[in-house]
Amino acid sequence: MSAAGVNSHLVCDPTIQQPCFDLLCHSWTLLNRFSTGQGPWRANMHKEGLTSSPLCDCGEQQSMEHIVDWCLLTKLDGGLLSLHEADDDAISWLKMAATKALAK
Repeated sequence: MSAAGVNSHLVCDPTIQQPCFDLLCHSWTLLNRFSTGQGPWRANMHKEGLTSSPLCDCGEQQSMEHIVDWCLLTKLDGGLLSLHEADDDAISWLKMAATKALAK
C-alpha cells in the first residue's frame, strides 16, 4: 500500500531533478517546507508551545496555505504551484515575503 504525501501532485516525475534544486540551502529548505506543508508557520509553532499566538500579522491563523494563497500581506500570484515551479518571481517572493512572514 502506498500513501500520497502532502502536495504530492506537485511532482509529476520524482525521478527527475525538481525545479530550484540549485537554490541556496536556506531558500531550498524553505521551499521544501512549503511543498510538504511542514514548517515554522505560527499555527504549527503555537501547537508546540513555541509562540504565544497562531495568528498572522493580518489577524488570520497563519498556515502554509494562508501565507501562499490567502494573506493580503504575503499572497503569491499563482499560489503553491507557482512556488513549486520556482520561476524568478516565486523565488523572489520566497526570499522576501515568506521569509519576512516567518521571521516573527
